[in-house]
Amino acid sequence: MSAHSRHGGARSNAGRKPVLEPLQRVLVGAWCQQIQDAASAAAADSRMRNEVLQRWKSAEPSLSDIDIWAYFIEHWANIQRLAKEGKLPEGFTRTQEFEDDQLEHEVAEFRNRRKLLGSVQKRVLKRPKGIRNSIIAEISRRASEEFGVLVTRRLVDECWKEYRKHFPT
Repeated sequence: MSAHSRHGGARSNAGRKPVLEPLQRVLVGAWCQQIQDAASAAAADSRMRNEVLQRWKSAEPSLSDIDIWAYFIEHWANIQRLAKEGKLPEGFTRTQEFEDDQLEHEVAEFRNRRKLLGSVQKRVLKRPKGIRNSIIAEISRRASEEFGVLVTRRLVDECWKEYRKHFPT
């Protein structure tokens, strides 16, 4: 076999040196996945919020978007406060007698509004479309600055694929 067919790898320490160490490759893949997961969560929150707004607007067309969220946040905060003060039993969704009329009103109002949420309370995460290239470009720039070597987009893509192969989400 001729020496040219071995691509220079026969000698000790021969061949091209890797640009990134194995731990750095894992870190680059983790950065990519972290940005994608954050985008996925933001998209899921937005979808859930839009669905809730549509349900509430159909139930009460007089309310604006701001009114609906302000109302929900205010009542949820009141219920959390009452629970911390020990005035609210653990399973407050059950029908029960309350000594305090204000507490009874808060819980009843929250129950009525909560019915409008329906099955939307579970957030469904989907992989966001069309952002992969922007994530790769951002991480390529960030890794080049962090590690002091040129980290190409292709290398970032390979690191991300390796990361997802070894650390599935």
